[in-house]
Amino acid sequence: MSDGPEPARASEALLFALLPESKIGPQARVWCVSPGRGQLAVEAARASPERQVVVTYVDSFLASIAREAARDRDGNAPANLTVDCEADLPKGPFDAALVPLRAGADSELAWETLQHAYVELKEGGTLIASVDEPRDHWVAGRMDALFGSRVGRKPAEDAIAYVGIKRGPLKKVKTFDCEFAFRDRERLVQAVSRPAVFSHRRLDLGARALLESLSYVEENGLEHDLLEPGMRVLDYGCGAGTVGIAVALRAKDVKVHFVDSMPRAVQCALRGAEKNGVVGATGAVCHDGTLDVGEFDLALMNPPYYSHFRIAEIFVRAARGGLRRGGRAHFVTKQPEWFLERLPRDFDKVTTRLLRTYDVVSGVRR
Repeated sequence: MSDGPEPARASEALLFALLPESKIGPQARVWCVSPGRGQLAVEAARASPERQVVVTYVDSFLASIAREAARDRDGNAPANLTVDCEADLPKGPFDAALVPLRAGADSELAWETLQHAYVELKEGGTLIASVDEPRDHWVAGRMDALFGSRVGRKPAEDAIAYVGIKRGPLKKVKTFDCEFAFRDRERLVQAVSRPAVFSHRRLDLGARALLESLSYVEENGLEHDLLEPGMRVLDYGCGAGTVGIAVALRAKDVKVHFVDSMPRAVQCALRGAEKNGVVGATGAVCHDGTLDVGEFDLALMNPPYYSHFRIAEIFVRAARGGLRRGGRAHFVTKQPEWFLERLPRDFDKVTTRLLRTYDVVSGVRR
């Protein structure tokens, strides 16, 4: 199913097996998503060079893996294959959409994807969705909502697929973008978020702890604020941008640079900054810790816990490369031991502070 050693996930493998009987024309325009490396899209493209196949990822790291996996032994990817990673899902019209899903994945993103596939299909176009849960009811319900009772079912041992033909526009198209507000000190901060973006619909408690770490009470009872007017702040792994926006509103002329591996996260952060009147905010998509700009005074980071700290290491490298000498980095975590061992290689004055059941580990770039 692919040139690489990693097999396709069950839901994608089922669609892979169904592809020959799917009646997708040799010149069709096909949209795919993938819970893995895009093996289905590669095969759909290789099966007919006249097809135009687009496979979409919402995360640039996953997209980079898919682009590499699409290459054959000579280093060539199909010329009719596009690996897409943008803030917005691609526009049609498409002749067919192939949507393999993982059971238990982000339900809002899955529902947004299924609805988008239907909307962007041509009249008479085919949507085939699958999930790696043979006893599934959730995807079945979404497909029934889109197609009524005209949904075919293709069960397998470890997955199930559903087939629908578009017969007219939807009566109502659901909007998944949202706005929410949270209070930081005496100010009400507005935020914008979308499915798959971290801190969707609410302020994460780790983000709250990160904000609280920027001030402390001295022994004499006076509160000391680490944020000063004119600071340049790096919000790496920004999600909806809640931390960076709140920080920009705390002091005069603070400039924030939002970075995330998801284009739609950077989009949300910049939209939120504009909504709050934050001036001079910038953003970039990055998944490997490489920054195009540097000399920041403060780096605020909420790295994920999975991947055995591989992603946490990327965050640390971004802080090391982005901060000026003497700049501060704050990492919020529930696993402080790794940070306390790792940071002293590049940072001085490494300390940890318990806030809202989280540890905020900080250091000064040497």
